Amino acid sequence: MVRIFFPILFVIITCFPSTIMSQYRVTIILDSLPDAQSVSIHPVFIAGSFNQWNPGSDKMQMIQNNTPSIVLTLSEGKQVFKFTRGSWDEVETNKDGSDRPNREITISGDTVLHCLVYAWKTKGSPRPTTANRHVKILDTAFYMPQLKRTRRIWIYLPEGYGQLKKTYPVIYMHDGQNVFDQSTSFAGEWGVDEAMDTLARTVPAIIVAIDNGGQHRMQEYNCIDHTQFGKAEGKKYLAFIALTLKPYIDAHYNTRRDVANTIIAGSSMGGLISFYALTAFPNIFGKAGIFSPSFWALDEKKNPTYINGVKNKKIFFYYGGKETNQIRLPTERIVAAVKKLSKNKVTLTTDPEGQHNEASWRKAFPVFYREIMKN
Repeated sequence: MVRIFFPILFVIITCFPSTIMSQYRVTIILDSLPDAQSVSIHPVFIAGSFNQWNPGSDKMQMIQNNTPSIVLTLSEGKQVFKFTRGSWDEVETNKDGSDRPNREITISGDTVLHCLVYAWKTKGSPRPTTANRHVKILDTAFYMPQLKRTRRIWIYLPEGYGQLKKTYPVIYMHDGQNVFDQSTSFAGEWGVDEAMDTLARTVPAIIVAIDNGGQHRMQEYNCIDHTQFGKAEGKKYLAFIALTLKPYIDAHYNTRRDVANTIIAGSSMGGLISFYALTAFPNIFGKAGIFSPSFWALDEKKNPTYINGVKNKKIFFYYGGKETNQIRLPTERIVAAVKKLSKNKVTLTTDPEGQHNEASWRKAFPVFYREIMKN
């Protein structure tokens, strides 16, 4: 893993023109499904980097001909995807029911791809928990007044918490289903609890993880209205964390409440909203972990400037070398702009073997934690 450090001066980030890439016709054929089921009875969908991982988009439903198939127009380069039956509760798995890695295809021309699906995750089927004894469910339905919704909230308390009169930094993380527990994840977990059991021996911290809102995820994690996803709810979501959840955590746990010890982190769309938090609530969040951020969702042509006033922050960026250009190229543009215009402390870490998945972010989390906790 290569680590590159950029001292930066930051006032406003301007967007750069996107690279124009060729489009190709990609035909995907399912040669086999579990129990020879018909997609006319149990519809099958494709979700991936090309449709923002929407598991049940009508435009991505496989059509039953002689064999189920779909024809897509996709950009050249690497694309990753999975098959679902309309939700992440019914995503494809390995034969033994374990999580299946993302499928990958590198597109350089018109392509026909043949695939097999061996098994489906069964909706509602219990899986053994992997969250360790330091993880608790704070609330299964914590009220979000800004959005008029409820959400499950997780909390990790380090070894020895409460035994001494000691206060701790707090990291707020998105997509809480995937942070601690394999049984609630749809694509594997970050294993933050296991990582923290080691990391916290040196610099302990509290981790608070907020489940994503399912069908509301794209709106809640976006900071700017989007032509495809609709009205952004990112500022309301961040207001919930900054003005409702954080005060609750500070009132009930031994926290360091200052800006320098309030950290926000997430991946993909969670990375995007973590970046936006630094400007939306600059007096609340002092540091951010931005893993494989979805900067493509910013509608750059309509929003040539979208971030103002990030100052005196510490920002950790990560992306994997095996991620798509849709992730890597905008991240490089943003980091270059931040490097040029800001006085913040910024780290960019890349992993040549890293992919857009929890396994890669799990590997990068200790690097992020050690870097973000440095003085």
